[in-house]
Amino acid sequence: NLSQAINLALENNLNLKIANLDLENAQIDYEKTKANNLLTESRYIQLQGDLGLLQAKDNYTQTRNEVIIDVVQKYLQLNQAEKNITANSKEAELEKNLLEEVKAQVKAGHKGSLDLLQQENKYNNAVFNLEKANDDYHQSFEEFKLELGLSNQEEEEFNLIEVDYPEIWKTGEEEALKMAIENSFILELRKRQIELAKVDLERAEVTASPELDLRKLKNNIGLANLNFSKTQKELDNSIRKQFYTYKQTINGLDLSQQNLNQA
Repeated sequence: NLSQAINLALENNLNLKIANLDLENAQIDYEKTKANNLLTESRYIQLQGDLGLLQAKDNYTQTRNEVIIDVVQKYLQLNQAEKNITANSKEAELEKNLLEEVKAQVKAGHKGSLDLLQQENKYNNAVFNLEKANDDYHQSFEEFKLELGLSNQEEEEFNLIEVDYPEIWKTGEEEALKMAIENSFILELRKRQIELAKVDLERAEVTASPELDLRKLKNNIGLANLNFSKTQKELDNSIRKQFYTYKQTINGLDLSQQNLNQA
């Protein structure tokens, strides 16, 4: 099912393994910096240590989220491809039966050769669409298998379980955005950068640095604040886009299922 697919991808994805080791190294560096800073208790050194760890956490989280999003999208694509085969198979069977009827009517003298030609074209188109649906499914399956880090599994080994769409999307747009902001390492990183820029200015003022240097450090505080606001807007926009795309995918699959049930 979808949950198992996500777990497989998280276990096998090479980019996530790299990000995880980078995070482990960053945590080691953070602990070393923290231990070395026990005597001096320097806020500046502490902030620098925080930045390195937050960058690694953000990279890991982004990589993990990308893996999950890709798996969900490919799972739903594969699900849709399977539905397309069923729908096109029914259509091909219908056109085949109609072709047999037209042949019988032509033989009985009720229809002409033009009617037969038109129905043969409809049947051939239906067969072509069915073959294309099968090819699309095979392609989607290979992409899905690659995403999970698998190589030897055959299609018959996979049993796609229908996703309960109302259940999977209980979270509203604003709630999703709120959760993303609360758990964002990149926003926390931007806050630390603001604080670090302020400490830089304070240290420069204490040592009576030249006016031009102080102006630059003040600009750095402004830049850090602007980067924080920019990141906030980018995160907001990204979450809303992902929410919209996902809802459209779910609605499309739901409509496809309804059409399939009516066929």
